[in-house]
Amino acid sequence: MQNILYKLWKHLNKKYGTKVATWNFSLDAVSLHRLSVINYKSGKKKLNVMFLCPDKDVFCLGKLFHLMDQSDEFIPVVGIFPYEHLDPNIKFDTSKYEKVIQFLEQNQMKFVSLYDFEKKEYLSLKKFQPDIVFFNSPLGLKNIAFFFEEARNAITCFVPYGYFLSNSQEYIFNTDFHFKMTYLFYESVISLSLSEQYSRNHGENSLFLGYPKLDLFFDGHLPKNVWKKQDREKKKVIWTPHHSIENNLNHYGYSCFNELANVMLELAEKYRNEIQFAFRPHPLLRSRLNEDKRWGEQKTAEYFQKWEQCKNTQCSDGEYIDLFLTSDAMIGDSISFMCEYSALDKPYLFTTRDDTVSHKFNELGEKVYNHILYKSLPMSEKIEIFLQDTVLNGNDPLAEKRRSFTKENLFFLNGKSASENIFDFLKRELRL
Repeated sequence: MQNILYKLWKHLNKKYGTKVATWNFSLDAVSLHRLSVINYKSGKKKLNVMFLCPDKDVFCLGKLFHLMDQSDEFIPVVGIFPYEHLDPNIKFDTSKYEKVIQFLEQNQMKFVSLYDFEKKEYLSLKKFQPDIVFFNSPLGLKNIAFFFEEARNAITCFVPYGYFLSNSQEYIFNTDFHFKMTYLFYESVISLSLSEQYSRNHGENSLFLGYPKLDLFFDGHLPKNVWKKQDREKKKVIWTPHHSIENNLNHYGYSCFNELANVMLELAEKYRNEIQFAFRPHPLLRSRLNEDKRWGEQKTAEYFQKWEQCKNTQCSDGEYIDLFLTSDAMIGDSISFMCEYSALDKPYLFTTRDDTVSHKFNELGEKVYNHILYKSLPMSEKIEIFLQDTVLNGNDPLAEKRRSFTKENLFFLNGKSASENIFDFLKRELRL
């Protein structure tokens, strides 16, 4: 019976297009438990929704929070806790906790703390009785596994904090975290297809309804000018080095930071009258540099300070929505930005250590890398040609390919935002 239902669903999905709503056809214990939870919860007047947020820089569910907050069906709250990475080289960071509080207060989102600083322990989710729990990080943080276990009696939803483009299908699509999640709201059509291909349950709990992170760029707000004031109008370029300065199996070694650290400052000086540069490192890069024998804390601090001191350069960490919207181009090797920045219809030059980098991507990453990005080795003259030809002269031969690809793969074109689609889906699926 299970195989017949699954084959029927696959046939209908192939005939009528991308999944918008699916039912759990595999009648195993996990699915029966999910259905019983849904049937039980649908009898409540309002459902309690917990959004887990250890880091404001990757939280992309604010619009969905406000939709729920204004509704008659949901009572949302954000659960905050310190950012504690599994990698021992990433230090326990309490500053992110304070920044999360400031962010949520500024954006008028109710929150509760899930951490007792005196006892140094995480609090049980059961205290807050959530009916639905949203995760946006997989198992890279120490506390996620704990909270996932705590949420086993709730409906669980996963929205990725970024585009996962690396060639690590098992980690991205086929862990127990993915298999036991009630709904996986993937970020692209291709990611949905990869979930169906690599997940042990053939992606039966996976959907693509658009990506809420892109909602942040297209919600109609007027971006603020977050660039240093200049004596004349200049083009604006962002440099976004990845944190993977080590070349190992865990991090793949995408980053060209060591090769480009001085080069980018030299280019900024050379084009000081024509271009502004913003140094926007991956949030984990500074921690890795502090622990790296070639750098250390003092040298790292001095380098970051140089970006603040020059008249046409700046260091821009934290929120980047306005930074991206007011820029003209990007140079870097940060992975998720390959899609995020391309979706804004702006040119991205990806810096590669060597010609093998394309093999480090999954199918989505390969398509983006091979078809809609400009590329250059770190010491190549192509970087300066990009600045001269594309940034200053406006020649962008990949523009049409970029628009076509992002429209077909990164957007759910039904006239609604991704947040609205997820909101409507949950109301329909839970019979609210």
